[in-house]
Amino acid sequence: MSMIKKISILIIALAGIVVIGYSAVWFYTGSKIKNAVSIEQADLGDSAQDVNIENVKVTLAGFPNEFIVTWSGDIKTDDAHIHIPALQAQSWFAFGKPIKISAPLGLQVSMKDQPPVKIDNFSLDVSLPPTWPGHESGKQALSLWQTENEQLTINDLHLASETIGFNLNSSGYLTLDKNLQPAGVIQIKFNDISFIEKKKVELKAYIEQNHETMTKDDKKKVLRQMATLAAFTSAKDMEYTIKILKNSVYISFLKLMQFPFINWPDPYNESANAMGISAP
Repeated sequence: MSMIKKISILIIALAGIVVIGYSAVWFYTGSKIKNAVSIEQADLGDSAQDVNIENVKVTLAGFPNEFIVTWSGDIKTDDAHIHIPALQAQSWFAFGKPIKISAPLGLQVSMKDQPPVKIDNFSLDVSLPPTWPGHESGKQALSLWQTENEQLTINDLHLASETIGFNLNSSGYLTLDKNLQPAGVIQIKFNDISFIEKKKVELKAYIEQNHETMTKDDKKKVLRQMATLAAFTSAKDMEYTIKILKNSVYISFLKLMQFPFINWPDPYNESANAMGISAP
């Protein structure tokens, strides 16, 4: 056998080993990702006892390129039902890498005593922080990460429903402030808000019809909703800046909502308490 043939056979053999090795690593890693999705789903079901997750199916595809994990199922509570035919996540699932999440078949949200709403388009493209330690890493690790000024970057979010008249694109970033609370800036561009215009008319009519029987708290609640919706107009291509700071969400000077202070888990203190060790 000539030297050229021997070298050719050696190259082919090495290529075969590389292909087999890559395939093995890809499918092994993919199975770990798939299992992680199932574990997170189970944890969600255990922590949220009033939420039932049914008809679940998880599949893996994408070989030999990025992993594509598809989740389908129904999320039910006493007051709502979300039917998701397919929710796809495409990525290498590594810190610092982008993740593309989409619902190619849309999804349907049914609220109690209300007609179902079809979400025609949902897609989210985000880039993970390179050294994010994980939400269960503890306050010390999160504090150290916060000093690095890293962000979860929202490259693009698209949400649209022709049924209700709603269409928006969004981009921005999320991070943690010095108190380890969510912070960030998000730019929102509305392409269609006929739903918001309709809701403003409905709330106004509701007050006119029920003002005599409404309590003060009921009136305040509806007026607060009207004030929030009044921040939007029916003009096309509207752009707004949403700011998240001090455990609140703002649009301009208007506070849209306030969320509770987040107490992150602290594995060290939990282990110390379990062993009967007092914190210094």
